[in-house]
Amino acid sequence: MEHLRYLRGNHHKSVGAMYGKTVKVPIRSLLLCALLFFNLLNTGCSSSANKQQKTIDGSSSQAITYSTNPHDVVIRTFYGGGLDGALSLSPQISIYGDGAYIVGVERQGTLGDDQFQHLLSTLINNDKLLTLKRQVFSDSSDQDVTLLQLTLNGQVHTIIYGTFDDHAQSNEDIASYQRVGRAITQIMNALTGPTQPYHASAVALLVRNVPYYDYTQSIPQWRDPSFTLAQAAQLECGPQPEDIDPNKEAACLKYTIPRQAILLNTAQWQTLQKVLGKQLSATFMERQHYYEVRIRPLLPEEVADHQLAMFGSAQSHYKSVPLHMGPLPPVSA
Repeated sequence: MEHLRYLRGNHHKSVGAMYGKTVKVPIRSLLLCALLFFNLLNTGCSSSANKQQKTIDGSSSQAITYSTNPHDVVIRTFYGGGLDGALSLSPQISIYGDGAYIVGVERQGTLGDDQFQHLLSTLINNDKLLTLKRQVFSDSSDQDVTLLQLTLNGQVHTIIYGTFDDHAQSNEDIASYQRVGRAITQIMNALTGPTQPYHASAVALLVRNVPYYDYTQSIPQWRDPSFTLAQAAQLECGPQPEDIDPNKEAACLKYTIPRQAILLNTAQWQTLQKVLGKQLSATFMERQHYYEVRIRPLLPEEVADHQLAMFGSAQSHYKSVPLHMGPLPPVSA
């Protein structure tokens, strides 16, 4: 077979053919073929993308779409945030694009397609959550709130629902507050189907230094040679003061979220599991210091995003916790 030959000419190219003939092809024809190929390719990609979305039927003035990807969170609630509140290690409820839902990190179930569409239509068209003039319904920083997240049209909509003084609010705000409360109740009531235990594909390690321990309990020594608990606690909560009051605890991982969390590899998790058994927390001893160790099962999207979904005390908005992978930095002097 002879090589392809390129002949220069005005608006033409020559291509060597298999039988030694030269065939002239107009450049415009080549461009047209390329454009048609691109359109076919683009149409295929668009069709694939459209299969990952659905539109909610209802009375809304604009089309509302949501992802049907099983790793995309469509509805999520947290509880916490108050100055007098406690740390929530996981969301209350996570509902994904395919209708699967997880309660905390303990139980999982599935909403049927019609059930899921009905719930979303109710939240949008009846409760009108996307047209609220305000998104924060809480007038007490001391009290915990419910943080509701809706991911629709590719955007995350966040609403905070807590204590609300009816006497100091307008009638419109009171009505909106009541709609939000009704919406949160409807979300919880929708999850009435059968559930089964949630089994995570990965886990995160949460470590904090504790200045005391229960002397009546047997305290195991930390045995994992890949890192120390001092390293883990410093990475997640920062350096621990040497002169800390033994009657006080640091707020990190007691009330507030950590700076980072540690993603355990399979070997590390198996080593720790031999000590913990079915428990998810225990106190360990290392060089005469005591550490509270907790295991946090990861939700489906957290594995891919390398972010941990937590909501702690003294938070006015949601902020994810980065997951650290690999060797831990040494303890600073």
